[in-house]
Amino acid sequence: MRYQSMIRPLGIVILAVLFLWGLRTDAPHAVFNSANSQDSRAGSDSQDNADASNKRSLSNRPVATASLVPTLILENLTRDADLIVAGEIKAVREEKPTTIDIHGLATPTRHLAAELQVHRMIKGKFDRPSLSFQFFLPEVGPIYQDIVTGQFGLFFLRVERQREFSVLDPYYPFVVAAPDVPAVRGNDFDRVVAEVAHVLSSPATSVEQGRQAVKVLNGVKTQAATAALRKAANESNTTIRLEAVAALLWRNDISSLDVAEDALLRLPQLDGDPTLQKIAFALKDGVQDLRAIPALTRLLRAADVRTRRAAAAALRHTGVTDAIEALSNALEDSDREVRYHAVMGLALITKSYEWGTAVDRYEANEDRYLNHWRAWAKTR
Repeated sequence: MRYQSMIRPLGIVILAVLFLWGLRTDAPHAVFNSANSQDSRAGSDSQDNADASNKRSLSNRPVATASLVPTLILENLTRDADLIVAGEIKAVREEKPTTIDIHGLATPTRHLAAELQVHRMIKGKFDRPSLSFQFFLPEVGPIYQDIVTGQFGLFFLRVERQREFSVLDPYYPFVVAAPDVPAVRGNDFDRVVAEVAHVLSSPATSVEQGRQAVKVLNGVKTQAATAALRKAANESNTTIRLEAVAALLWRNDISSLDVAEDALLRLPQLDGDPTLQKIAFALKDGVQDLRAIPALTRLLRAADVRTRRAAAAALRHTGVTDAIEALSNALEDSDREVRYHAVMGLALITKSYEWGTAVDRYEANEDRYLNHWRAWAKTR
């Protein structure tokens, strides 16, 4: 009897742990890359390739099979680089083609050399006005980032031999930067973040460069990065403003939630607007702040089903009793996924874990769960 009395509480604890473990795993988060697509969910954190770079890179290779693209981690690039240089590519020349080992496969590869005009050094020492570095573009397989003449950026290089350099990471040889000098202080990483953040306030910045800067900062969880994104969320350019709002929502920062709400409610459908889709994804997987509940409740009445799904998921993730009324109403939504998030949210908030389940089990017996929570909502 003694052991039996211990088994039931232990089983409840295990069930609760498994329930919570599954809360944020409803959708895949891997980022895949093919010759025709270099996008991820929201969000994803990889840097967008410039249009000219894509055209040059893709036009010289056959269609490649999908390959996993590593996430851009700016802090690691900063730490591992021997040199970090802000500068402009003045020329790119073809060297003799070669073969390199990529994941154990001998891969035919273009070998190129770039001439970089040095504007300023962020890390390391170099006393000449320009330097040359090499990079490689495989003919098949993974799509490394191309580098083209005229590209200005923050280049992350490693020393091969004295005054011989190559890119540190072929997927991310550089990140966006502006020619004008920002106010930079702090350690190497602080200075790198300041360089990218400065793009968002530079008068010379294009919309595409602004988007790239937001995407890079999206993966940087520092106060300086958040401050830059908040500033960008007030940009006059709609694209940059909404990209910044999405990036803030990913980090559970709801300072610009009103902008997101207005944008999501303004359009009846999100089709054809990838920026609004990013906001919906960020809302769904990033927001947990209970202060967002009033706005999330209003978004449950949106015409677009993806907006309602995102709002229901965010309400679920708040995990607080203030969300019960909105989640109870969402049990009547016409969309099954919205109803599922309502069921899971109510099970989490009330700690009735046996009345929340995996998606496949829910879909197999939806009425059982809906009837339970509808009856519960009427009697609370």
